[in-house]
Amino acid sequence: GMRRLERAIELDPRSALAHCYLGQAFEKTKQPGRAEESFRKAASLEPDNWVYQQRLGIFQFRVGRYAESVRALEAAARLTPDNAEVNANLGGVYQAVGRFEE
Repeated sequence: GMRRLERAIELDPRSALAHCYLGQAFEKTKQPGRAEESFRKAASLEPDNWVYQQRLGIFQFRVGRYAESVRALEAAARLTPDNAEVNANLGGVYQAVGRFEE
């Protein structure tokens, strides 16, 4: 649970995976501020990892921060341009913000 994730971060503060999982735990326990902080930390620790950029973008979309979501998902798409999941998520966000042609 959350205690193990926090312990993992104590042991290795640069573990993007632990920060990402902690973000998911905060999201599930309705702590959006702490969730975003964890997702941002994961993305900043491994900026070339599309998974963390995508996870941040999806979270931002869920909380209604569409412009930030677009930026994170565009970063993920640049890192893995042939990834269907990333392209589908980015396309969905583009639709939500009225960018239908992209």
